Amino acid sequence: MCSSDLVDEGAGAARTAELAARIAEAQGAEAIVGAVVVVPRSRSIEAPPPATLLECQRAISLGQALVSRHPIQCRTRLVHAREIVDGAIRLAVEEHADLMIVPSPESEVEGATPISQRMQELVSRAPCTVLINRGIEAL
Repeated sequence: MCSSDLVDEGAGAARTAELAARIAEAQGAEAIVGAVVVVPRSRSIEAPPPATLLECQRAISLGQALVSRHPIQCRTRLVHAREIVDGAIRLAVEEHADLMIVPSPESEVEGATPISQRMQELVSRAPCTVLINRGIEAL
């Protein structure tokens, strides 16, 4: 997923892609690296801001590169949505996901900060288990 409000494309996303690959490998499952392109209501849903689209494409490329180091199948999905949580849930439903792994924003990793309202919404609405990767330090 890609949005500064929910996740980052830095170290947290990289750790999450690696964790997802390890879990998929252990389960003999496929990994789907997904990103949600959040499109403002002032734009057509198919015309996201170029900078946002590029950021999400980079995040997908990074995730796919990390997952490809493992002997598992990997697909990528880019979903356009007005809200990140709606896009993530749509992706999970369409892919019949058993598990969604998302990185916690770096600001939530530092201390015993409660998870954000958006993350809480994702966990409560998701059609599958959601694992919030708070980083190596929290494992």
